[in-house]
Amino acid sequence: MALNFYLNLVIAVLVVVLILIAKFALSEREEERKRTKELEKKNELIAYLYKHAEELAKINAEKDQLQEEINNAKTAAEFAAIIGAVVDANNNKLRQ
Repeated sequence: MALNFYLNLVIAVLVVVLILIAKFALSEREEERKRTKELEKKNELIAYLYKHAEELAKINAEKDQLQEEINNAKTAAEFAAIIGAVVDANNNKLRQ
């Protein structure tokens, strides 16, 4: 009789331990899903920022080149041609 009591007690303890382990595993799985979603969002943000950093570098390079062309312009006609090219380039960007 005492053996039966102890056996039932051990089974009850094992069931409780099993339930606790299952709850822990489920919470860890949910936490992993949250981390994965957060990582995906951060990767998208990094890609977005990288794209715009490249565009900004390109704009800065074009600005430097334009500044050099303006500084090297000898006549008003050359200066007007440079300004016209800038206006045309901006209009083409707006049409796209």
